[in-house]
Amino acid sequence: MKLSRRFLLGAIPGLVLLPGIDPPVQPGRWTDAAAPRVAVAAATPAKARDALTLIGGFTDRLEATASVQVRDSRRGWLPVGTSLLEPRAESIVVPLDEDRLLVIGGWSGQLPNQRRWSRTAEICEPHRPDRRRETSPPFGGSNRSLEGVAATRMSDGRVLAVLDDRLAIFDPEQESWTTGSGPVASRRGARLLALGPRNPEDHIDSVLVVGGHEPGRPSIEIIDIHRNGPPTAETWSDDPLPAVRDVALARSGRSEVIVVGGLIGRRSTPLTWRLDLGNRTVGAGPKLADPDGVTGARLIPRGSRFLLLGGESRTPGGPRPTRGMVLHPASNRVILLPESPHPAVRAMVSADSGGYLVTGGYRFDASASVGSRTSVLETADLLTIPTIAVAD
Repeated sequence: MKLSRRFLLGAIPGLVLLPGIDPPVQPGRWTDAAAPRVAVAAATPAKARDALTLIGGFTDRLEATASVQVRDSRRGWLPVGTSLLEPRAESIVVPLDEDRLLVIGGWSGQLPNQRRWSRTAEICEPHRPDRRRETSPPFGGSNRSLEGVAATRMSDGRVLAVLDDRLAIFDPEQESWTTGSGPVASRRGARLLALGPRNPEDHIDSVLVVGGHEPGRPSIEIIDIHRNGPPTAETWSDDPLPAVRDVALARSGRSEVIVVGGLIGRRSTPLTWRLDLGNRTVGAGPKLADPDGVTGARLIPRGSRFLLLGGESRTPGGPRPTRGMVLHPASNRVILLPESPHPAVRAMVSADSGGYLVTGGYRFDASASVGSRTSVLETADLLTIPTIAVAD
């Protein structure tokens, strides 16, 4: 007798099938963890000396903070012993090596009307607070706002940053930027994915650039960074994606990239796409279970499936938390994760202790009076998922 996939899924202990509702709920378990010393939302998680580090964010006063918080695997959250040179929320953070983090952009000030986007970058060494320092601005001048900047570390250790129609390359040995013309399309809110060298003998690093474009302009490009020559860019086609920004993306094997959600206009989207790197084509992926979509989430590869955690649904009524999901693009399926005990917007997501730590974030209540609609959470929750639950 041939058993259906749904029957087999229902036989897995802990899997809940909801009557009349598709998708089912993935087995998994949330447990409480110690919260950071400073409750924050919109901080940027990174690793330094293999320790989870939260860079900046904004506090319960809705003010950007310069706090750098380190979570030791044995001792938990350490006292705040260092800080950034300036407060930053929603910054881009790229690890350069075991000690150094390159921190780019972000905003300072206070929500909702006193936010100022940064024009600077700096080096943070969380375990050596005496060595914090500025770098030169990434795009050749201090007058350029870094709102919408995107960056990624390449295989040779250098960092590529993209904003508008410019690109900049950071040399970690010299701790300085070089700036030049870049992608064909002007972009803000793009996402970058380092693909590695096409051919190691050619000394060329390739980077995929997705979204952040204007309608009718190229939505996907490959930027080739040459060791001994200027960067070059190739577009896939004029407009394979809608004018989307702030997507989540991750690689699926060598030949495919999964793109999830993002913002189209002022609303998040439930759409996903499958990018074929070999043929340079775009196909539809599974639609998300939340019709309001998600933006700013983290997409984590796990075998041929992907965990989608964090982010938010952006609707006319304001931002709200979105449910975590498991995506299986090959079978066009989406499975819900167990509901978080502390759903939040702009929580920090990181791999930790065999699971996934979701820290802080905020809640928004449009019905509350102005000035009290947002509350930052002092929480940390660890999600663990049985290996069999996401095995193929």
